[in-house]
Amino acid sequence: AGPSTMVPATPEEWATHSTGQAGQARRGLFLGVLGGIRLVIKVTYVILSHICVRLRLSATNFITL
Repeated sequence: AGPSTMVPATPEEWATHSTGQAGQARRGLFLGVLGGIRLVIKVTYVILSHICVRLRLSATNFITL
């Protein structure tokens, strides 16, 4: 482990080298994007399940009528 100005040679060195501010920012961005996608999927799932329940209820009401 030398000064940060040295160019890392091995993938392991690259991994430890990239865990600087740029690496942290990149990881934060990646996690943020993942969290956003997960949130969108969750919201879509909830909305779709609500719609399915509404349709099922209205269908049963229509059948009983």
